[in-house]
Amino acid sequence: MVKDMNKAALNTIALAGLMLPGWAVAHPQGDHPEIIPAGYTVTTIPPPIGADGRELQFGIGAIGFSADGTAFVASRVEGVWTLKDGVWRQFATGLHDPQGIRVSADGGTVYVCQKPELTLLRDLDLDGSADLYHNFCDQWLFAGNYCEYVHGIATDRRGNMFLTINLADGGGSDNTPGLTNTERAVSMGTTGGFDGWVVRVDPDGVMTPWAYGLRSPAGIGISRDDEVFYTDNQGGWVPTSPLYFVEPGAFYGYPSSMADLPDFASGKRELATVSDEDLVRRSHLPVVWMPHGELMNSPGNPEWDYSEGSFGPFQGQIFIGCQARSNIVRVALDRVRGHYQGAVFNFIDYLHCGVIRLAFDAQGRLWAGETGRGWASRGGQLYGLQRIEWDGRTTPFEMLDMKLTDRGFAVRFTQPVDPESITDDTFAFTTWHYHYHQQYGSPKVDQKRLASRLERVSADRKTVWFEVPLQTGKVYHLLCTGLISASGAAMSNRNAYYTLNYLRESADMKEGEEERMRAAVSTLTSAPAGQRRRVLAFSRTDGYRHSAISYATRAFELMAARSGSVELVVSEDIGAFEPDRLVHFDAVILNNVVGDVFRPANFAELPPGSQAGMLEYEALLQQSLADFVASGKGLLALHGSAAAFPGWAEFGQILGARFDNHPWPAGSNVTIRREDPDSPLTRSFSAAPFSFRDEIYQFRDFEREQLHVLLSLVPEQSDITKPSIQELIHRQDGDFPLSWWKPYGKGRVFYSALGHQHEVFQDSAVLDHWFAGLQFVSGDLSAGN
Repeated sequence: MVKDMNKAALNTIALAGLMLPGWAVAHPQGDHPEIIPAGYTVTTIPPPIGADGRELQFGIGAIGFSADGTAFVASRVEGVWTLKDGVWRQFATGLHDPQGIRVSADGGTVYVCQKPELTLLRDLDLDGSADLYHNFCDQWLFAGNYCEYVHGIATDRRGNMFLTINLADGGGSDNTPGLTNTERAVSMGTTGGFDGWVVRVDPDGVMTPWAYGLRSPAGIGISRDDEVFYTDNQGGWVPTSPLYFVEPGAFYGYPSSMADLPDFASGKRELATVSDEDLVRRSHLPVVWMPHGELMNSPGNPEWDYSEGSFGPFQGQIFIGCQARSNIVRVALDRVRGHYQGAVFNFIDYLHCGVIRLAFDAQGRLWAGETGRGWASRGGQLYGLQRIEWDGRTTPFEMLDMKLTDRGFAVRFTQPVDPESITDDTFAFTTWHYHYHQQYGSPKVDQKRLASRLERVSADRKTVWFEVPLQTGKVYHLLCTGLISASGAAMSNRNAYYTLNYLRESADMKEGEEERMRAAVSTLTSAPAGQRRRVLAFSRTDGYRHSAISYATRAFELMAARSGSVELVVSEDIGAFEPDRLVHFDAVILNNVVGDVFRPANFAELPPGSQAGMLEYEALLQQSLADFVASGKGLLALHGSAAAFPGWAEFGQILGARFDNHPWPAGSNVTIRREDPDSPLTRSFSAAPFSFRDEIYQFRDFEREQLHVLLSLVPEQSDITKPSIQELIHRQDGDFPLSWWKPYGKGRVFYSALGHQHEVFQDSAVLDHWFAGLQFVSGDLSAGN
């Protein structure tokens, strides 16, 4: 191997067409897909040339980049190569179908996931090739089944690496007797070593089984907020290709990987005893469904556009390639009720081979690693490497995103639409759902055209609102026919597919309730904010779930919008409490959080290694929240959140009390007194005791001298002698606080026990009280002495 060769020497070799062992020169060529947005071009990069003078069989499984722009490309059968200044060099050999890569900034350390292990490669002498091959982790079992692919590598900011492991074909054996090919494809199984799992490998090489129920995932990705997503392929229990958001301990639908749970692994239970109803109950919903044969057949990894506009107007969206259709789609996320769902759009169709891997480089160019070996692809080639670029000038006319509203959808375009091109036939909505069953895939079920109404067009003519009948569990297809932009441009893609799992909060409300809530919010008096505050509103539950959660979410959304001083992020993702993510917030709202929600609900049934990893993760999140508040940030907790984290002793000290019970049940008429008339947090309530209707708690582990009580119950005017109430009262001092604030370290905590009854959220005094509490914990309002 030639060492210490400078750039001039490399260029000389390249220009002369000379080849050294393990070297090759790439001369990019143009390519022209059938569908591609205006302003985008595709460049084909030829593969390395082998010793026999022929192209290597360069089916690509992974792409990564070092800080200087060197591309590290893992071929499924030819090892890892680097590409810099048009010159290929071989970096590593002898790998078994690598499908994921992680490259250090200096390019000297590379992790590659291959079927039997996660391998650490190091270039110790900095000559451009790996000298050290180290088995970093092999704590899963590769039994030799060709379908046991390991895809990755999604790395979070703490250095944890997430991988997906495919199920084995034919129930774990290619030679299972008596099965037809179709039965083999449906009956994918595990060889007993975490096939069908997402696993996390920590910086010390320790593997934690993280989530299960996967079938044949071909890609995993991670957002810059450390949110992990993966795609799966249609088959049994997978009606069409999905994109999933990964949560610790979650189950994603395919039952075979349950064999690694202790009860099943020990033989105490058989998979055959798991009912379809139990599978449905366990299964998490996908972010989007991608219709099979129409949009996506075999999706690869999700890849985010964080190019800050270098790749056009799609900043923050997810791009996914399809190995079978040789196309690329993009996903626009929509967060509803704290959960991800959204719309998917075709982007480029088609490239010259199946797209299994996507990666953005530092210049905002999208690289597509392609393979057809072993799997057919529409592009026709067996392998390929292509690069998509935007010209930096042309704004294509496309549907930018599609968001759910209370009554339908808002569709945003990249350019103003021409209103003259809109007719009765321009926009057509169709809906359907899929069957979740063991059969291979599912047809579109109950497919029908919907009556829709165009409500309005925004002043800038970029957003169009539609009224459409809404139903959860459906895919909504929008087809735009004949629509052009104000500049006369036509769209390259006319289709959008929205997966509707959850309706907006206000959809739960009875007629007139949101209007009354808006009226109550209109009287809000807020203190001037020193800066715009970013607030996490979290409402995950493990156990009883208050119906008031949706009302509280909507109330805070309306209050945030009216004040203009709060950016509210509604989420049920426990990962939001990871230290590197939580630090970006100013305050946290716990909206009726109940139970130990930082651990999976199915914790007891997870494998021991998984339990250990989950407990470690739970402790990380607990400490993160405690440190967040103690560092000078804020916590606001509502009603049922006094029952949050019963297994975490420190939380009672943070909050100032623990839920005991509610002697006064829902709908009780009680009397409340304002204890601090001078606090701006109680300014909205009358000086005299006032009547109120709600569910009233009593608390344990409560010491008045540790809190600043704002509101409390007047027991003698609240039916305290009623036998049904008296028998539940444990406090002998008659002290029943209902709102308070307290310090925790340098931070501020506000708690209100009000808010069980839905009408409480239409009470202007209560809403003002809560929003003042939010401003207090955010640091924008003094609570008084």
